[in-house]
Amino acid sequence: MVYVPSSPLITIGQIYIALIEHTKEIDASIQDTINCLSKVGLEANKLYQKTNKL
Repeated sequence: MVYVPSSPLITIGQIYIALIEHTKEIDASIQDTINCLSKVGLEANKLYQKTNKL
């Protein structure tokens, strides 16, 4: 299951059932993720840059 929060209210969202091959794990702390979502995704590039270095 994948929780997809709404932005900027991360406590509201949807839960989806997805196959593992349709998901991508990112290397981000919970705080970094919350900051990104609370800014409506404006800092998403910081999260993806960390993940792409793996």
